[in-house]
Amino acid sequence: MNFCVIEIENLSYAYPDGTLALSGVAFHANSGESLALVGGNGAGKSTLLMHLNGTFFPKTGTVAICGTNVLQNNLNLVRRKVGMVFQNSDDQLFMPTVFDDVAFGPINLGFSAEEVKNRTLGAIEQVRISHLTNKQVFRLSEGQKKLAAIASVLSMEPEIIVLDEPTSNLDPKSRRNLINLLKKMPQTKIIATHDLEMVIELCERTIIMNDGKISADGLTASLFCDSDLLETNHLEKPISLVQKSTL
Repeated sequence: MNFCVIEIENLSYAYPDGTLALSGVAFHANSGESLALVGGNGAGKSTLLMHLNGTFFPKTGTVAICGTNVLQNNLNLVRRKVGMVFQNSDDQLFMPTVFDDVAFGPINLGFSAEEVKNRTLGAIEQVRISHLTNKQVFRLSEGQKKLAAIASVLSMEPEIIVLDEPTSNLDPKSRRNLINLLKKMPQTKIIATHDLEMVIELCERTIIMNDGKISADGLTASLFCDSDLLETNHLEKPISLVQKSTL
Protein backbone atom coordinates (compact mmCIF):
# COMPACT_ATOMS: atom_id res chain seq x y z
CA MET A 1 0.00 0.00 0.00
CA ASN A 2 1.35 3.46 -0.91
CA PHE A 3 1.70 6.09 1.78
CA CYS A 4 2.67 9.73 1.71
CA VAL A 5 6.43 10.29 2.03
CA ILE A 6 6.60 13.98 1.04
CA GLU A 7 4.16 16.56 2.37
CA ILE A 8 4.62 20.22 1.47
CA GLU A 9 2.15 22.82 2.69
CA ASN A 10 2.09 26.55 1.84
CA LEU A 11 5.84 26.66 1.19
CA SER A 12 7.36 30.06 0.48
CA TYR A 13 11.02 31.01 0.26
CA ALA A 14 12.92 34.22 -0.46
CA TYR A 15 16.62 34.57 -1.18
CA PRO A 16 18.72 36.92 1.01
CA ASP A 17 18.41 39.70 -1.58
CA GLY A 18 14.62 39.56 -1.20
CA THR A 19 13.86 37.68 -4.41
CA LEU A 20 10.79 35.52 -3.85
CA ALA A 21 11.64 32.09 -5.30
CA LEU A 22 8.67 30.03 -4.04
CA SER A 23 5.18 31.14 -3.09
CA GLY A 24 2.41 29.00 -1.62
CA VAL A 25 3.72 25.70 -2.97
CA ALA A 26 1.80 22.62 -1.78
CA PHE A 27 1.82 18.98 -2.89
CA HIS A 28 2.09 15.44 -1.57
CA ALA A 29 4.03 12.52 -3.06
CA ASN A 30 3.47 8.85 -2.31
CA SER A 31 5.89 6.02 -1.67
CA GLY A 32 7.28 4.63 -4.93
CA GLU A 33 5.94 7.49 -7.04
CA SER A 34 7.98 9.05 -9.83
CA LEU A 35 7.08 12.73 -9.97
CA ALA A 36 8.44 15.30 -12.44
CA LEU A 37 8.91 19.01 -11.79
CA VAL A 38 8.99 20.98 -15.05
CA GLY A 39 8.94 24.64 -16.01
CA GLY A 40 11.05 27.32 -17.61
CA ASN A 41 14.32 28.64 -16.22
CA GLY A 42 13.75 30.41 -12.93
CA ALA A 43 10.45 28.66 -12.25
CA GLY A 44 11.62 27.52 -8.80
CA LYS A 45 12.30 23.84 -9.46
CA SER A 46 15.83 23.65 -8.06
CA THR A 47 14.93 25.85 -5.10
CA LEU A 48 12.08 23.51 -4.27
CA LEU A 49 14.38 20.48 -4.43
CA MET A 50 16.77 22.11 -1.97
CA HIS A 51 14.00 22.14 0.63
CA LEU A 52 13.60 18.37 0.51
CA ASN A 53 16.91 17.67 2.28
CA GLY A 54 17.22 20.81 4.37
CA THR A 55 19.67 22.74 2.22
CA PHE A 56 17.05 25.51 2.40
CA PHE A 57 14.36 26.06 5.03
CA PRO A 58 10.91 27.59 4.40
CA LYS A 59 10.19 31.25 4.97
CA THR A 60 6.64 30.14 5.63
CA GLY A 61 4.94 26.74 5.45
CA THR A 62 6.23 23.25 6.16
CA VAL A 63 8.12 20.44 4.47
CA ALA A 64 7.76 16.94 5.93
CA ILE A 65 9.67 13.81 4.91
CA CYS A 66 8.17 10.48 5.98
CA GLY A 67 6.21 12.31 8.68
CA THR A 68 9.19 14.32 9.98
CA ASN A 69 9.30 18.08 9.49
CA VAL A 70 12.51 19.30 7.88
CA LEU A 71 14.17 21.34 10.63
CA GLN A 72 17.73 22.21 11.57
CA ASN A 73 17.72 19.87 14.56
CA ASN A 74 16.75 16.72 12.62
CA LEU A 75 18.74 17.05 9.40
CA ASN A 76 20.64 13.81 9.97
CA LEU A 77 17.36 11.89 10.07
CA VAL A 78 15.97 13.68 7.01
CA ARG A 79 19.14 13.17 4.98
CA ARG A 80 19.09 9.46 5.65
CA LYS A 81 15.67 9.42 3.98
CA VAL A 82 16.46 11.73 1.05
CA GLY A 83 19.30 11.29 -1.43
CA MET A 84 20.12 14.28 -3.65
CA VAL A 85 21.69 13.96 -7.11
CA PHE A 86 22.92 17.37 -8.26
CA GLN A 87 22.80 18.65 -11.82
CA ASN A 88 26.57 19.04 -11.94
CA SER A 89 28.21 15.80 -10.81
CA ASP A 90 31.43 17.67 -10.03
CA ASP A 91 29.53 19.31 -7.14
CA GLN A 92 28.94 15.84 -5.69
CA LEU A 93 32.10 13.87 -6.46
CA PHE A 94 35.15 15.04 -4.54
CA MET A 95 37.06 11.92 -3.45
CA PRO A 96 40.00 10.37 -5.38
CA THR A 97 38.21 7.27 -6.74
CA VAL A 98 34.70 6.06 -7.46
CA PHE A 99 34.87 3.62 -4.54
CA ASP A 100 35.90 6.42 -2.16
CA ASP A 101 33.06 8.67 -3.27
CA VAL A 102 30.39 5.97 -3.01
CA ALA A 103 31.74 4.88 0.39
CA PHE A 104 31.79 8.41 1.80
CA GLY A 105 28.12 8.44 2.87
CA PRO A 106 28.06 5.05 4.64
CA ILE A 107 31.32 5.89 6.42
CA ASN A 108 29.83 9.11 7.76
CA LEU A 109 26.70 7.27 8.84
CA GLY A 110 28.92 5.23 11.14
CA PHE A 111 28.63 1.78 9.58
CA SER A 112 31.24 -0.90 10.12
CA ALA A 113 33.99 -1.37 7.55
CA GLU A 114 32.31 -4.54 6.28
CA GLU A 115 28.92 -2.83 5.93
CA VAL A 116 30.53 0.13 4.17
CA LYS A 117 32.20 -2.20 1.68
CA ASN A 118 28.99 -4.16 1.06
CA ARG A 119 26.90 -1.03 0.55
CA THR A 120 29.52 0.58 -1.68
CA LEU A 121 30.08 -2.38 -3.96
CA GLY A 122 26.35 -3.09 -4.06
CA ALA A 123 25.53 0.46 -5.18
CA ILE A 124 28.31 0.43 -7.78
CA GLU A 125 27.01 -2.86 -9.14
CA GLN A 126 23.43 -1.56 -9.22
CA VAL A 127 24.40 1.26 -11.59
CA ARG A 128 26.62 -1.11 -13.58
CA ILE A 129 29.96 0.64 -13.19
CA SER A 130 31.89 -2.09 -11.36
CA HIS A 131 34.64 -1.73 -13.96
CA LEU A 132 35.15 1.85 -12.73
CA THR A 133 35.38 1.04 -9.01
CA ASN A 134 39.00 2.10 -8.61
CA LYS A 135 39.11 4.69 -11.38
CA GLN A 136 40.00 8.29 -10.59
CA VAL A 137 36.90 10.46 -10.69
CA PHE A 138 38.44 13.21 -12.82
CA ARG A 139 39.02 10.67 -15.59
CA LEU A 140 35.33 9.74 -15.89
CA SER A 141 33.03 10.84 -18.72
CA GLU A 142 29.96 12.91 -17.89
CA GLY A 143 27.74 9.84 -18.13
CA GLN A 144 30.05 7.85 -15.85
CA LYS A 145 30.15 10.71 -13.34
CA LYS A 146 26.35 10.81 -13.27
CA LEU A 147 26.17 7.09 -12.51
CA ALA A 148 28.85 7.42 -9.83
CA ALA A 149 26.88 10.27 -8.24
CA ILE A 150 23.74 8.14 -8.20
CA ALA A 151 25.69 5.25 -6.68
CA SER A 152 26.95 7.59 -3.94
CA VAL A 153 23.30 8.23 -3.05
CA LEU A 154 22.16 4.62 -3.34
CA SER A 155 24.87 3.44 -0.93
CA MET A 156 23.00 5.27 1.84
CA GLU A 157 19.78 3.39 0.93
CA PRO A 158 17.42 6.39 0.96
CA GLU A 159 13.66 6.09 0.59
CA ILE A 160 13.50 9.14 -1.69
CA ILE A 161 15.84 10.16 -4.50
CA VAL A 162 15.80 13.75 -5.75
CA LEU A 163 17.39 14.45 -9.14
CA ASP A 164 18.10 17.87 -10.63
CA GLU A 165 18.36 17.78 -14.46
CA PRO A 166 19.71 14.20 -14.51
CA THR A 167 20.09 13.98 -18.31
CA SER A 168 21.82 17.33 -18.86
CA ASN A 169 25.14 17.12 -20.75
CA LEU A 170 24.69 13.39 -21.48
CA ASP A 171 25.18 11.88 -24.92
CA PRO A 172 22.25 9.83 -26.30
CA LYS A 173 23.62 6.45 -25.16
CA SER A 174 24.39 7.69 -21.64
CA ARG A 175 20.95 9.29 -21.46
CA ARG A 176 19.27 6.04 -22.46
CA ASN A 177 21.31 4.05 -19.93
CA LEU A 178 20.32 6.49 -17.20
CA ILE A 179 16.61 6.36 -18.06
CA ASN A 180 16.68 2.56 -18.04
CA LEU A 181 18.38 2.62 -14.63
CA LEU A 182 15.84 5.04 -13.17
CA LYS A 183 12.97 2.88 -14.43
CA LYS A 184 14.24 -0.01 -12.30
CA MET A 185 14.80 1.95 -9.10
CA PRO A 186 11.97 1.36 -6.59
CA GLN A 187 12.51 4.49 -4.52
CA THR A 188 10.25 7.51 -4.66
CA LYS A 189 11.79 9.82 -7.28
CA ILE A 190 11.38 13.58 -7.64
CA ILE A 191 12.90 14.71 -10.94
CA ALA A 192 13.35 18.35 -11.95
CA THR A 193 14.07 18.51 -15.66
CA HIS A 194 13.68 20.19 -19.03
CA ASP A 195 13.77 16.76 -20.70
CA LEU A 196 10.06 16.24 -21.28
CA GLU A 197 10.64 13.12 -23.39
CA MET A 198 12.27 11.51 -20.35
CA VAL A 199 9.32 12.59 -18.21
CA ILE A 200 6.92 10.78 -20.54
CA GLU A 201 8.88 7.56 -20.02
CA LEU A 202 9.43 7.82 -16.26
CA CYS A 203 6.75 9.88 -14.58
CA GLU A 204 3.02 9.24 -14.61
CA ARG A 205 2.50 12.51 -12.71
CA THR A 206 3.95 15.94 -13.42
CA ILE A 207 3.94 19.28 -11.60
CA ILE A 208 4.34 22.36 -13.80
CA MET A 209 5.94 25.36 -12.07
CA ASN A 210 6.02 28.99 -13.11
CA ASP A 211 7.33 32.01 -11.21
CA GLY A 212 7.70 30.07 -7.96
CA LYS A 213 4.16 28.68 -7.99
CA ILE A 214 2.51 25.44 -9.09
CA SER A 215 0.57 26.05 -12.30
CA ALA A 216 -0.68 22.48 -12.76
CA ASP A 217 -0.41 19.09 -11.06
CA GLY A 218 -1.76 16.03 -12.82
CA LEU A 219 -1.26 13.14 -15.17
CA THR A 220 1.72 13.71 -17.44
CA ALA A 221 -0.11 12.50 -20.54
CA SER A 222 -2.93 15.00 -20.02
CA LEU A 223 -0.76 17.99 -19.16
CA PHE A 224 1.64 17.48 -22.05
CA CYS A 225 -1.23 17.39 -24.56
CA ASP A 226 -2.47 20.82 -23.43
CA SER A 227 -0.65 23.16 -25.82
CA ASP A 228 -2.04 26.33 -24.23
CA LEU A 229 -0.97 25.23 -20.75
CA LEU A 230 2.53 24.41 -21.96
CA GLU A 231 2.95 27.68 -23.84
CA THR A 232 1.73 29.73 -20.88
CA ASN A 233 4.39 28.06 -18.74
CA HIS A 234 7.28 28.46 -21.22
CA LEU A 235 7.23 24.82 -22.35
CA GLU A 236 6.84 23.09 -25.70
CA LYS A 237 4.93 19.93 -26.48
CA PRO A 238 7.35 16.98 -26.63
CA ILE A 239 8.29 15.99 -30.17
CA SER A 240 6.97 12.46 -29.71
CA LEU A 241 3.49 13.83 -28.96
CA VAL A 242 3.64 16.27 -31.87
CA GLN A 243 4.53 13.44 -34.23
CA LYS A 244 1.78 11.24 -32.81
CA SER A 245 -0.84 13.96 -33.34
CA THR A 246 0.11 14.29 -37.02
CA LEU A 247 -0.23 10.58 -37.83
